[in-house]
Amino acid sequence: MLLVPTTLSANFLYQNYRQALQILEHEEHAVSVVEDATCCNRQDFPQFLQEELAYLSSLNADPPELTVQIEYANALKRYYETK
Repeated sequence: MLLVPTTLSANFLYQNYRQALQILEHEEHAVSVVEDATCCNRQDFPQFLQEELAYLSSLNADPPELTVQIEYANALKRYYETK
């Protein structure tokens, strides 16, 4: 298993969130279910997207110690694959 930096994971989550918003935009029934099950309504969704984007954008760089850990784990993986 290859380890990925958190910025790639954050982008993956962001893209999934955007896709969910597109589904909600096109699926009236899904929107009704969400509105009935929560205190949210369709006017809240764009604001949620902006807040999520702002948060994920703040994660633009992995901490150096995480980068070193990922590089070390990947080096170990390559080492054991060559044996």
